[in-house]
Amino acid sequence: MLAVSYQRVSTGEQVGEARSGLDRQAAAFAAFCSRHGLTPAPAAVVDEGVSAFKGRHRREGGLAAFIAAAMAGHWPMGTILVVEDLDRFSREVASRQQALLLGLFDAGVALGVCRDDRIVDRDIYDTNLAVRLMLTIRADAAHDYSAKLSERIDASWRHRRERSLQGEKIAGFRPFWCGWDGADYVLNTHAATVQRMTQLCLEGLGLIRIAQALNAEGFRTAKGRTWAYANVHKVISDPRIVGDRPWSDGTVVPGYFPAVITRAEFDRCHKLITLRNSRKGQVGKGDAIRNLFQGHSYCTCGRLLSYQSRRSRSGETLYEYLTCVGKRHGHCDSQNVKYDEEVILRALMRERWRHYFTASDRRHEDRKLRQKILAAEAEVAKHQAQAERSQAQLGSLLGEGRLSAKAANLIAAQVDQALAAASEAQEALQALQRRQAEMGAHLTGLELEEAIHGQVEKFIAESLQQPEVRQRFNAWLLASGVRITATDPVRNSWAMELDGRHHQAWALRYRGLPETVVEEGLSSVVAVALADSGKISQEAVPDWVREAADRKAQDFSARVERRLSSAEA
Repeated sequence: MLAVSYQRVSTGEQVGEARSGLDRQAAAFAAFCSRHGLTPAPAAVVDEGVSAFKGRHRREGGLAAFIAAAMAGHWPMGTILVVEDLDRFSREVASRQQALLLGLFDAGVALGVCRDDRIVDRDIYDTNLAVRLMLTIRADAAHDYSAKLSERIDASWRHRRERSLQGEKIAGFRPFWCGWDGADYVLNTHAATVQRMTQLCLEGLGLIRIAQALNAEGFRTAKGRTWAYANVHKVISDPRIVGDRPWSDGTVVPGYFPAVITRAEFDRCHKLITLRNSRKGQVGKGDAIRNLFQGHSYCTCGRLLSYQSRRSRSGETLYEYLTCVGKRHGHCDSQNVKYDEEVILRALMRERWRHYFTASDRRHEDRKLRQKILAAEAEVAKHQAQAERSQAQLGSLLGEGRLSAKAANLIAAQVDQALAAASEAQEALQALQRRQAEMGAHLTGLELEEAIHGQVEKFIAESLQQPEVRQRFNAWLLASGVRITATDPVRNSWAMELDGRHHQAWALRYRGLPETVVEEGLSSVVAVALADSGKISQEAVPDWVREAADRKAQDFSARVERRLSSAEA
C-alpha cells in the first residue's frame, strides 16, 4: 500500500535551520512504513508554521490540498496518510476532528498514527468501539492542551500590554532594529537599513526597486537574507519605526521605541506607496524611458497626457507629442502638445517654488506651538509642585503624630491625583515637542526651491539620455509631488503644481496667457488667494496686504482685458 507522510509544525521557529520538528516526523514515518510494509510516497505533505488549533491547515494548507486531490481521484483508493501523532492531524474540538477524519475516509484514504502504531480506515472506525473512544479522548486532550496554551499566551500578552501602557520596557519585546542596553531600547546597526529604505522610498522608488537597491548595496535582513518587496513593505509600513507601539485592540503607545525616522517621513512614505498603488495600470512602465514626465504631465481637463511619436519607415523619430488620454473616448478636445523636454525642464527651473510656503505662515505656526509648549511646561510644573506640597504636608503631619487615618488617606489621594495629572501633562508636552521637532525637519520655501533646482541640475549633469537616469528622474518627480499641466498647447506653456496647490491659483481663469502676463502682481495677491482657499491661515495675511492685493488685482485685471482685446483685434 502507498503511504503519504503528513508533517506539520505550528511556528516558524519549529521549522528553523535544524528542522528538528520536521526531521523527527520524517524519521517516525520511515520507521512506521518499515514496520507495516508500506510503500512511502516520494514527497511528503508539509505544513510549515501552520497551526491546527483553529483549522487553518484544513482550509488552506497542504492537508487541504491533499484531501482535495484525493477527492478528485489523484490518489489511489486505500492510500494511507501517516502522522506522527494525532495532534499533528488536528487540534480542533472533537466534532471538527471527527468531521475531518470522516472526510478523509470519504476520499478513500486511511489514517496511520505512528505513536499508536495503528492504521485506521472506515471499517475499523465503524466496528471498533475502543478505537473510536481512543481517538475521541485523544482529540479532546489535544484540543484541551492547545486551548490552555492559547489562554496562557493571551494572558501573557495582556500582562505585557498593561506593563507597556505603564511605560515599562521589556528586553525581549522589540523590533529587529532595536537593541537592549540593560534598561531601555537603543537603535542597533539594522537601523541604518531602515533609514536607507526610507530614503529610497522618498526618492520615489517602488518596493521592488527598493529591495533590489538594498541587496545591491549589501544590506541584509535581520536573519542575514536578501530583501524582497514584501519584507520592505512590512518594515516601511510598521509604525514602530517612528517609535509607536500598536496593540491588536487599537491601543497605541507613542514614544515606546526609539524612532528611526520622523513621523513626517513615515507619513510621506505611506502616501507615496498609496499613490503608486492607485496609479497601477494608468501608464506603462516603459514609457518613462521615452517620456521623462510620464505619469506627471496633465491636460487642463485634469487627465494624464500620454506620449506618442511618429516614425519613418527606417525607424527614425519624425516628431513626438503628448496627447490627452481623454481624447480616446471623446472626453476632451484639447490640442496635442509638442514633446520638448528642454522647455519643460526650463519651466521646472524657472518656477518660484518658494511661493508654496509663506514665511509669515510658518512663523505664525511656530509661535503658536511655542506658546503651547510653554503652557504645557507650566502645567507640568504646577502639578508637580502640588504633589510635592501634599507629600511634604503628609510627612510633616505624620511626624507630629496628629494625623487621623481618614485625613492621611485624603492627602495621599491628593498626592496620587496630582502625580497622575503631572504625568498626563508631561505626555501632552512630549507630543508638542515631537511636533516641534517634525516641523523643524520640513523644508522652507527657499530650501525647497534650491532642492528642486539642485536635483534637476544633477539629473541633467548625469545625462538624461541614459534609461536608468530617466527612470530615477521620473521616480523623483513622484516623490516630490510635482504635477505639470500644459496650460497652452500652442505656445507650449506649462504650469507647475506641488501636491495639488497651484501658486497662481488667483489667475486660473487666465490660462493660456503668456507667462510674463500671469506673473505680474504676485506676492500680496497670492497670499490673499491662498488664505481664502484655506491653504494658509487667515492670520498670516494682515489688512494692509489685503488692501495692496485689491489694488493689484484691479490693475492686473485691467491690463489683462486690454491684452485680450488687442489679441482679438
